[in-house]
Amino acid sequence: MPDQRTVLFLYTRLPDYFYSCVQHFVATYPCKAVIVRYKGDKDTNYTFAPDENIQLFYKDDLDIPVFIQELQPSAIVVTGWSDRIYTEATKKYVRRIPVVVTVDNPWQGILRQKVLATLAPWAIHGFANHAWVPGWSQYEYVRRLGFPRDKILRSMYCADTEKFYKTQPDGVDFKVDNYPKTIVYAGRLVEYKQPHVLAKVFNEMAEAGNSPWKLILAGEGPLKKTIAEQKYSHVEILDFLNPAMLPEFYQRSGIFCLPSKDEHWGVAVHEAVAAGLPVLLSDTVESASAFLINGYNGLSFRTSDDSSLKHSLRFLMNMSAVELVRMGNNSVGLSKSINHAIWSATLYNVLN
Repeated sequence: MPDQRTVLFLYTRLPDYFYSCVQHFVATYPCKAVIVRYKGDKDTNYTFAPDENIQLFYKDDLDIPVFIQELQPSAIVVTGWSDRIYTEATKKYVRRIPVVVTVDNPWQGILRQKVLATLAPWAIHGFANHAWVPGWSQYEYVRRLGFPRDKILRSMYCADTEKFYKTQPDGVDFKVDNYPKTIVYAGRLVEYKQPHVLAKVFNEMAEAGNSPWKLILAGEGPLKKTIAEQKYSHVEILDFLNPAMLPEFYQRSGIFCLPSKDEHWGVAVHEAVAAGLPVLLSDTVESASAFLINGYNGLSFRTSDDSSLKHSLRFLMNMSAVELVRMGNNSVGLSKSINHAIWSATLYNVLN
């Protein structure tokens, strides 16, 4: 059996879905993982099952350069380039081992990105020799940053899809006789994700049309109080849902909506399609490139355009249960394009 190798992850947040990816990785390959991350996010409340091949540390408790020197990892994965302590520490390893920078920024052609593309040989390649991206728009960005094609990894983000498949192994046909008339949003209640816009637009529609549908917002964040103060009669607000509760929650739901403005990816979309939900996404949700075919498993609308959002909501809410179930089953099919096996193999390939 090959010697066990160590992969060091230098991260900021530690979401549940990422931890499940790492669990699959160390269970599949002769590797152990060491994860360094920031201290807790007040808008989430993740708990992680112990794993003998995964060690967790807080960045604030470590001297990062000394820690890496003592660990002697086989590869390092660093989240972006915003943390200067991380990027400075990896510079001395970039000529020795794979150092992978994760990039979820889509290429937008803005001045800041063009300047960074010019400076990349010094600003980026000095601390990383591989890039890991979730989709094609991010792939285009890192190509412009000068990463060769054979040094770019895909499928950076992956939901824990199996837990959704287990709750409905035969698809979502069971919903056809009593389709749930609920639009759901599960995520942080923050400005750029625009849950307040969704709540306002949906409530206006529901009151004007005497609709049997309702909207459920599940999550924490600075906008929670703001939305609650509006006392919308057709909007229900739930607390943050533990990831283990999501499969059952989505099983009782009708349509998933993510109205974000400039969502760099959106793992919540992958979770929703794995759960068999039709999806309604703004046209700046980048994960739509993988998980939405307009009219096949949901709809797209113009971001920050209330009339476009209303039109798309109305269209989906007026569909029959049979049509919505068909869309939901199509979602499940699209969700399988990225999974834990692909994520783990992608990372392990860097070690070889």
